[in-house]
Amino acid sequence: MTFLQTPARISETLEALCEKVSPGNKPEFIEVEPNPKFIPDNCYPNVEELVAANGGSSEFGWAIYEWPRVWFEFQHHAVWRDPDGKLRDQTPRADNESVALFLPADVPYSGDHIDTQWFPASDSTEILRITEIQKEINDLKAAYFNKVGFTSTMDDESAKPVIALEHEKAQILAMMNYMPSRNDLCPCMSRKKFKHCHGR
Repeated sequence: MTFLQTPARISETLEALCEKVSPGNKPEFIEVEPNPKFIPDNCYPNVEELVAANGGSSEFGWAIYEWPRVWFEFQHHAVWRDPDGKLRDQTPRADNESVALFLPADVPYSGDHIDTQWFPASDSTEILRITEIQKEINDLKAAYFNKVGFTSTMDDESAKPVIALEHEKAQILAMMNYMPSRNDLCPCMSRKKFKHCHGR
């Protein structure tokens, strides 16, 4: 269970994280304009195709997500800077969100995997452990796919430690009685507050 979403606003905490991750650069909300020709969440070749066909350039950086009160997540991402200088995100998203929060950064993609970065939303023991678990899961998956190449799923034996970590994460969340707060965005991606959507 992960309630991952684009942050509704840029808080002071998030602004400080952005400065830490990409000093001197500011995050920007960008409308997602999904191009039906493109593969979802496959930004690098999608942007290359846009540049080849229309000019402009690739802009590399981080797509920012939030699991409210648990962590902030920075995923390496590419968007298109069109010939007029406007940042545009035409890569379809599997989560169907209509807005992305993008932080430019001098971290170009050269074909090698670039690790996602996670930052806990508090220093509670439970939140710190959940964040550590997610990093461990990411490392296991990255090592597997770097070895065998990209596939849609891991084989059963390799997936066992990942499943065990997911189970531990679920247990911690259960002990915390985690649910979105009434003022968090609803996990259904409606962009409405939880209290005005599925929290009614």
